[in-house]
Amino acid sequence: MILRYVIVAVVVLGIIVILAQAGRQMAFPGNIYVVGERVSDFETTDLDGKPVRFADHRGKVVVLNFFANWCVPCNDEVPYLKEMYHRYKDRGFAVIGILHDDVLEGGKAFRERHQVPYPLCVKPKGEAQKRMKPAHLPWNVIINRNGVVVYSMPGFAPDVLEKHVRKLMGVSS
Repeated sequence: MILRYVIVAVVVLGIIVILAQAGRQMAFPGNIYVVGERVSDFETTDLDGKPVRFADHRGKVVVLNFFANWCVPCNDEVPYLKEMYHRYKDRGFAVIGILHDDVLEGGKAFRERHQVPYPLCVKPKGEAQKRMKPAHLPWNVIINRNGVVVYSMPGFAPDVLEKHVRKLMGVSS
């Protein structure tokens, strides 16, 4: 009798694992940058309409931060991203915020409320826009100096971001 329950539990657990993996593949269907992917150049505009090109940041460690004004964790992470930006910007580090929705007023209110020092941009058009549709917010993508993604995850994990940036910046722990 106990063996039957164990077998049923193992089968149910196996089904849950398979469904979770299938769900993850459906939730992240290649619509956001993944680890190991090279980020092609893209051009967009900041919230004031000024051009911003990814190529202008080649050779730097870059965090692409996908955010929205209404996203509570996005608001919570700004002080941390600002501090990281100020700490490393003179050493070849950049943060580029990408507004998830098309509500420019919300993006501008976000920028003003937090006094964001790095560019906040609208999503680019064309091919690059297809790679900038995160399933969750916030979403952070860390790109090394060679333009290759080394981290791409939803949510705000300051310890993980710090670990990756410190390593890429050559800063010892």
